[in-house]
Amino acid sequence: MIANGYNIGTLTNDNSGNAKWGFAVKNGVEYFVKQFLSPVYPSRSAGLSPVQIEQKTKICKDFEYKKRSFYNKLNHCITGNIVTVCDFFRHENRYYMITEKVGAVKLDPAHIAQMNFEQKMLIIKVLLYNVTALHNEGIVHGDLKPTNILFQRTAANMYTAKLIDFDSSFLEEDPPKDESELQGDTVYLAPESFLFMAEEEAKLTCKIDVFALGILIHQYLTGEVPYFDRSKYNYAFEAALDGARITANLVIPEKLRELILSMLNKDPDERPSCAKVFNEIMAMYGPKLNVQSQIVPHVQTESVVNGEPTLQSEPTLQPGPSDYPTSEPTTAPSSIYPTPSTDPNGFFRQVTKL
Repeated sequence: MIANGYNIGTLTNDNSGNAKWGFAVKNGVEYFVKQFLSPVYPSRSAGLSPVQIEQKTKICKDFEYKKRSFYNKLNHCITGNIVTVCDFFRHENRYYMITEKVGAVKLDPAHIAQMNFEQKMLIIKVLLYNVTALHNEGIVHGDLKPTNILFQRTAANMYTAKLIDFDSSFLEEDPPKDESELQGDTVYLAPESFLFMAEEEAKLTCKIDVFALGILIHQYLTGEVPYFDRSKYNYAFEAALDGARITANLVIPEKLRELILSMLNKDPDERPSCAKVFNEIMAMYGPKLNVQSQIVPHVQTESVVNGEPTLQSEPTLQPGPSDYPTSEPTTAPSSIYPTPSTDPNGFFRQVTKL
């Protein structure tokens, strides 16, 4: 099938409940393609009444506007390890999203736990850095789990992490309105996410990603999720909601262990920001590179065509801060992205250069 200039191959819905996915070629370049199963743009030949066509068209237009606005935000996160969106369009009655095709190495938490400590911490630092970049744009990933994190070898023969799959993501300023809009793997689900799904009052913020990261980091270090009473609970969020004790493997250094457990606090307001977690880990195990927890203002590059936003892949970045304090900053910076003066050892330039 040819759509918007892409030669799209066979699509599958394996491990993807609300979409089909596959690969496409355009101008000799291979891409990853996702076809959304809903909404479906109404066709006048489908026997719908004018009122039904109008209602379904509005749903589609709202979906399109929301997706384009979100993808523009996502494309401001140019860390090199976040898979951003190349194209988004409707072909006939279906919507499609295009990203780069990532050549990845398959690694699960059990494999990572067998690596040396330096390699494990590198993966954790890169993951935290990239999630912080999302949070600084007000983006909640919403479904952080092993299958949504790809791994690649760097030029230095180390593994680095790359974030994918933003189907469950949302803007913190525009969270899901009802439980049907929120998805997530129960292993990594935050307590407030479960409450929201159960139609109870809960505020959904970037802190749901912090809870998931606490579990992921523990898995990457030990191969296991944090400990809780398995005779009573199947998942960490259940133990947290019940006020039950959650502990970490004693093989993890004490300060790092305490940090992980703080990420699993029942109260999202008591969890540290992703930026704070990153900064504390960098203070323990890495060069002094500090990222900020506030949403970063940027020059708006979104264009509007026929009343609809269009994707702009290149944001305008302000100069980075001249130094990085060890404590979490209280004023909004101009950028989170490292510069030669703030990253003298080239740590993040190394890990993102593939």
